Amino acid sequence: MNPFVQGAIATGGFTVFIMIASWVRDAWNKREERKEWYRRTLLEKRLTAVQEGYAWLMRLNRAHDLAGNAKADVSAVAREARKWYDSNCLFLEDCLPKSSSFIGATNSVGKNGFFDNLISAEDLLRKRVRWLFEDQGEFVRWAEEGENA
Repeated sequence: MNPFVQGAIATGGFTVFIMIASWVRDAWNKREERKEWYRRTLLEKRLTAVQEGYAWLMRLNRAHDLAGNAKADVSAVAREARKWYDSNCLFLEDCLPKSSSFIGATNSVGKNGFFDNLISAEDLLRKRVRWLFEDQGEFVRWAEEGENA
């Protein structure tokens, strides 16, 4: 075989190999970028849910404090808080909860035992925030390691 043809075949094969390697590397980088975006988005959504959960607990607390004659208003706030929690519980809990101190607070607003449930629900949110910030710290370290690699 002509040396020129052999060189062309070798060069073409090498070029194809480089193109495939480049494509695989680009696909891997895009995968990593998507993972990073998903992780950041999930962290942001969880932090938002914790903040909104705290706001709902404070609304329940105010409704409980003002409950005197306005039982209907207290029940309406409790129903709205429960509806919000039902849509966001996965961002506040590690899995679907069997029972929840947040639901305990919504069920007992205007009744005895409300403050115990309120404190338990606040503790749940505090633990979640602590866990999220620890997780965020690990994420920041992971991202910095990726930039330095």
